[in-house]
Amino acid sequence: MNLLPTGKKNLSSSRRSGFSSIFLVIILGSVMSLILAAASVSYVKASGSAAENLCLVTGRSILSEYNRKLSERYGVFALRAPEEKLETLADFYTGSHSEKSDMFLKVSPVSTDINTEEYCALDCGLFIEQINRQGKGYAAGGL
Repeated sequence: MNLLPTGKKNLSSSRRSGFSSIFLVIILGSVMSLILAAASVSYVKASGSAAENLCLVTGRSILSEYNRKLSERYGVFALRAPEEKLETLADFYTGSHSEKSDMFLKVSPVSTDINTEEYCALDCGLFIEQINRQGKGYAAGGL
């Protein structure tokens, strides 16, 4: 019968398991932090992409309000609307697209401010002047 303590062997094995536990906690904590950071970055990127696509769809929907008579008769794609109407259309299409989609990005309604002064394509007076100038050119050329 051996009455000598055998605690040294047990102490050594418990140190190894303690070291393994600490090592696993450090590694798993780092991996979890990286996963959460990647998920956060992905969410921000996806939100930005969804918002950008919502604005593009809204813009295309507004352009669908073009003057069909001008298009059918002259082949001219034109949209004539005061800024207030364009703002109303933008608010309507943004709201309707965000309500119907099951995006994770929920759009809260905001007022839209549209300024068309810088866009010569939306200046009706300039558009009429260009058509008249082109018509005079055709008349002078004998077309």
